[in-house]
Amino acid sequence: MIRRLYLVVIVSIGLFLNRVSGFLLQPESRESRPTSCKLHVLTPPRSRSDVAPKSAAMKSKRQKSKRKVHIIKKFSRRKPKDVTIQDPELFALFGSDAFADDPIGLEDKRRDALSRISINLNKLSTILTTWSRSNVSDADDRCYRVLERLRNGDENGRFRVNRSVYYAVINAFARRGKIQQAEQLREEMTQYGLSPNGATYVALWDAYVNSGRLEEAEVIIHEFIGNSDVVATPRQIIGMFTKTIGAWATQAEDELEEAEVIIHEFIGNSDVVATPRQIIGMFTKTIGAWATQAEDEGAADECRRLLYDLRHVGHCVGDPLIRPSLATYTAVIDAHAKRGRAADAEAILVEMLHESEPFEPSIVPINAMMSGWSKSHAMDGANQCKNWMQTVKTMSASKPDLKPDANTYTALIEAYSKRKQPRLAEQYLTEMIQEAGVRPKTIRPFSMVMNAYAKSRDPHGATKCRRLTQQLRKLARDTGNNRLRPNLITYTTTIDAFARRGMAMPAEKELRDLLDDKSIDDPTVVPFNSCLNAWAKSKRSDAPERCQRLLNEMMGLSKRRYPSLLPNAVTFTCVLEACRKRCRGEVAEKVLNQMLEAIPPNEDSVRAFSMTLQAFSSSNSKEAPEECRRLLNKMLDLSKDSAFYAPNAITYTIVIKAFAKRGMVETAEELLVEMLHQPNIQLVNVYPFNSVLSGVGKSNVQDAPDRCERILNLMEQHKVVPDFVTFTTLLVVYAGRDMAEEAESILRQLQGHPSIKPNAITYSTVADAWAKSNATNAKDRHRRILDEMQRELAKGDKQFVADVSHISKMAARTS
Repeated sequence: MIRRLYLVVIVSIGLFLNRVSGFLLQPESRESRPTSCKLHVLTPPRSRSDVAPKSAAMKSKRQKSKRKVHIIKKFSRRKPKDVTIQDPELFALFGSDAFADDPIGLEDKRRDALSRISINLNKLSTILTTWSRSNVSDADDRCYRVLERLRNGDENGRFRVNRSVYYAVINAFARRGKIQQAEQLREEMTQYGLSPNGATYVALWDAYVNSGRLEEAEVIIHEFIGNSDVVATPRQIIGMFTKTIGAWATQAEDELEEAEVIIHEFIGNSDVVATPRQIIGMFTKTIGAWATQAEDEGAADECRRLLYDLRHVGHCVGDPLIRPSLATYTAVIDAHAKRGRAADAEAILVEMLHESEPFEPSIVPINAMMSGWSKSHAMDGANQCKNWMQTVKTMSASKPDLKPDANTYTALIEAYSKRKQPRLAEQYLTEMIQEAGVRPKTIRPFSMVMNAYAKSRDPHGATKCRRLTQQLRKLARDTGNNRLRPNLITYTTTIDAFARRGMAMPAEKELRDLLDDKSIDDPTVVPFNSCLNAWAKSKRSDAPERCQRLLNEMMGLSKRRYPSLLPNAVTFTCVLEACRKRCRGEVAEKVLNQMLEAIPPNEDSVRAFSMTLQAFSSSNSKEAPEECRRLLNKMLDLSKDSAFYAPNAITYTIVIKAFAKRGMVETAEELLVEMLHQPNIQLVNVYPFNSVLSGVGKSNVQDAPDRCERILNLMEQHKVVPDFVTFTTLLVVYAGRDMAEEAESILRQLQGHPSIKPNAITYSTVADAWAKSNATNAKDRHRRILDEMQRELAKGDKQFVADVSHISKMAARTS
């Protein structure tokens, strides 16, 4: 009886103390209670039956403690969810005052149960740590409000803060990139006499690394290691070093050296025992980072140096396990292969194969090396790949893991395709599928063979591209691999193959197949442009109309279904090229107007005008010169708003030629002078001058020699050097107007020219001029020119001999 009474007294005292020491949450009146609350909690809502009834006060204190510990553990294992709090025990773990902006309403029984739950700082820090690691966006603000509550305390000064609570709040800020707030809290800890624990250092270091502030991250590491109040575990130090090295390795080239410094600093740290796997991993990651420096030509050498450094570390330590791994060798080989240094990649591969302790057989480094040979500019690259393929086949007889795979065959196919040997490339493609039984993962080997056929001189290359497309379609259907279906690239390659051979109808048929293929969701303008180019290169007279119909179809599809099919500058220039070749100026001008409305001015605008001018100039229309002049004036007007429309020397040359070849030499000369005064035309070539001279030579104007002299003076003023056409045109002008002396002077200039030599036609023209001359010494001069011509003929120059033969035949026909 006395023992039972004693237990009742002890339990009553415990319940009283439990009520008095309620943590964070004080009992309030019913009127002051909030009505609802929405918090992030770690456990699902509990039913009323789970709430401890009043009779639970008679349970032992040990059972209550176990239950609270269970709640804490269950709470810390899960991440918070957005649910309404219904469990008073879980709400007590946070405290209503800590989240005053989240109202809550509790029933009387729950309020009574709440008053019986107590909590200490260790349990609270566990909860805060879970909140800090959660994905809740405002978890840092919530944790900080709890920290403020703890720092302020109550009227009795019962609340205090330990470093675990500070760590939780610092971690909440650090994980969300708020490094400044986290650092301020760390300084505040030291003011309170609290030394940061290891987790605090790790949280700050991780924040610096994730934000790219790697120098500050290194400072944190050294502070952590040098703090005598904190015992840093090897796992923590190794993890921090490893991640920092990896972060430095992903930075720019000049920062990779910093990563190497940290590696050697890490290895030389006597306080940390690094495992061989960790050392190899850090070296391999740094090598991989060097290998990705595409713009650095010396990156491959750096990778190789690190490979030898790793091997040297193993020798110095005396640990045979510290040696380059298969991944290390593969990264170094790949670094050399991607930079076209296939011979060096092969040498490193041979080193790997002759290691004292060989690796498990793998085809990966061999594929990397073969890819280097295929991408290199070496003429024997394809043969090197072929030899290695034979070696791999021989080795695979005893080592099945070295059997050639899709990447091995792809490297070999690429080697032959790049060297314009599509037949051999297709041969190995067929061997891969039919004999070796290797299924390609993508269409890349097919695309390479098709591209080689498209650019080859094989007259049947386009047909073979179509056959490969059909083979792809069948292979995708048989294997169920949609990645093997013909895509936009394969269709475009086939269309381009037909376009290069001027086969417009098959090219357009492939374009129709592309549009009907439902697997291609968003076609581009490239296959359309290739088809338009096919029509432009064809010999069909209706090519301009065909091109214009395709152009209109593109514009319609771009408005209704495919916005990506909006014609670009290349599209319009392909149509204009078809018009230019067939001298269809009217159609070209319509297309030009469509281009001006569809796309803004660009670098191709002047080219489009020039092609339209050429279509008019090359036609037989008598109105062509005036049409060219009208378009030139239009360009001058548009150039006031945009410099892209300003006429250039080519534009003026086309218009000058349109007038000159029709005998309108005066207008042609005026246009030449106008061109020379254009501010945007700085460099002028000889072609516009030759066009005017040619027009003068073919015209019947009496002052032709004087006009030629004026044009020669203009050339001298603008420092334009005459070419062979200039001298020949002047020769024709003088010879046709009984000016044999001036014609012979042109011949003498050509004989003394350092780079231009007279041909048989030049000698013949001068000799003919003296033959028709009325001068007293014409016969002697004529005979002298013929003798010089015979001496040149005796030298045996093939072109000269051919010209003499041609002149003889023409003379025979005339007679």
